[in-house]
Amino acid sequence: KRIGDFVDGLAPAGDSLMGYINLSGEVVIPFKYEQTTPFVGEMARVYNKDYIGFINKNGDEIIPPSKYESYLILSWYFKEGLAPVSYKNKVGFIDTLGNVVIPFQFDAVNHFKDGLAVVQLEDRIGVINKSGKLIVPFAYEDNSESDRGFIDGLLCVKNAATKKWGYLDESGKEVIPCIYDEANCFSMGLASVRYDDNYWRYIDRNGKVAIPFNYRKAFDFKKDGIAVVKSFYYQLIDKNGNIILDRMDHIDAYGEGY
Repeated sequence: KRIGDFVDGLAPAGDSLMGYINLSGEVVIPFKYEQTTPFVGEMARVYNKDYIGFINKNGDEIIPPSKYESYLILSWYFKEGLAPVSYKNKVGFIDTLGNVVIPFQFDAVNHFKDGLAVVQLEDRIGVINKSGKLIVPFAYEDNSESDRGFIDGLLCVKNAATKKWGYLDESGKEVIPCIYDEANCFSMGLASVRYDDNYWRYIDRNGKVAIPFNYRKAFDFKKDGIAVVKSFYYQLIDKNGNIILDRMDHIDAYGEGY
């Protein structure tokens, strides 16, 4: 009664218990898990009684679902050879053999990207490398932008002391000072920031104002170099600030040219 997406010829399926079927509808991994997910690479996540495990395409339990806890933030697979898992309400990282590589010490984590991961202790975030070494100290507040991690080598952060926003490079250096009232991640080489005059502008990777117009709202640039902004009306602009489409009362979403 339940079936998921086919990946490499296998799909999660079942009823009260879940397993995997092939393209002919044959059961190739028995129905014995409370929840299963599509394969990513050579591994798939499986769940039993709030525990998470990983199986290969033969159904072998590389990491049995009997030790590591699962909760919402840990919905990822292995990335760069490591996966975040929870144990006794703390989060760490394991390798593909189930060995604990980074001890269970964080309240929340992001997945690794280019060898770095954003981690959280209470209401502060920092950054670690794949050895678990702290690259960025816990001097910044938790925020939704940090969930996106480093983009184009820069991390958007909020200074816990000043409550101002800025950007760090991958060494932890504050390359764009925390001087903004609000800020968003970089996209297509530009980031929207809000000054104390309550208007948004776009800056480049050097912190220089690239699009000087005063917007009441300003969103990420998409891959086609178009962004949604609002002055008196909603508009679409290009990376030079030229108006592509003007005078719209509302834009619900923009992407892929639509």
